[in-house]
Amino acid sequence: MLSIKQVSEMLNVTAQTVRNLANGEVIPAYRIGGQIRFREQDVLAYLDRQKIKVTEVKEAE
Repeated sequence: MLSIKQVSEMLNVTAQTVRNLANGEVIPAYRIGGQIRFREQDVLAYLDRQKIKVTEVKEAE
């Protein structure tokens, strides 16, 4: 189980953003021992849902 801080570092976002994602049920969160925790597979699934399709890649000139 991952803490808010670990998820924020993993996603390179603020802890508040992680809380917002949890509150909006975008990433499932669990209360364990009074602390909010996340399953790594849920965070990775969120990342997969954020994947974008690059249709055109331009090389730097």
